[in-house]
Amino acid sequence: MTLNRPRNTSSGVGRTSTGNGRSEGITPEQIAAINDLFAVHAKLGLLDQKTTIHHNLKGIQRFLEGIPGSTDKLEWYAPDGEDYDITRTDCEAKIVGCEFEDGELKDLVISKVHKPIIRRRTAEGKTRILQPALVEVTKRTENIEKEASNEPTKDD
Repeated sequence: MTLNRPRNTSSGVGRTSTGNGRSEGITPEQIAAINDLFAVHAKLGLLDQKTTIHHNLKGIQRFLEGIPGSTDKLEWYAPDGEDYDITRTDCEAKIVGCEFEDGELKDLVISKVHKPIIRRRTAEGKTRILQPALVEVTKRTENIEKEASNEPTKDD
């Protein structure tokens, strides 16, 4: 599969900048396409019937992982269900449905991912965050109680 996107450098479209976290050879449109692909994957997860669309999406994903003229690769993932604390630099979080005592933020878990973490990985294995994940977090005990109430019991 080959996708060609025109580069219009006179309007700034297709250019990369080094001052805003982007890397040379990666366009804002490429980051946006990864976010769109992530959203489609999330919506497919809600469907009852799976289709061959997953195969098509994998082809698009392979295309987006490459960086023209570079051996570096782009990678992304959703940190859903992972622990969260305020020192985490790969996520921007909205804390929902929680009341905290003495202003302490403890026992938090990522409950929803709106945008994935996007990283650039060099051939040497070094990574650099291009986009932190946009997530919602909840207090772990609240999340565990919700999951427990949805689990079937022995009597079911």
